[in-house]
Amino acid sequence: MRYSGTRTVPVLFEITATGTNPDGSPGLSFSQVVPTPVYNPRPDWKNLGTVTGSPDGKIMPTGATRRFR
Repeated sequence: MRYSGTRTVPVLFEITATGTNPDGSPGLSFSQVVPTPVYNPRPDWKNLGTVTGSPDGKIMPTGATRRFR
């Protein structure tokens, strides 16, 4: 995951997968970047990892996050 500064929501995820076929030969292999967009009617799509507060423009969210089990 990649973050923008101290934000708690990632800007994007990087997914990589590799596999091996039953005979030992290389199998599945890919790498994909997945951004974290969210729709906003004004002005269109935003990346969840770079959203700012309205109307103050402060970076949000920031700080520690709580892990749930």
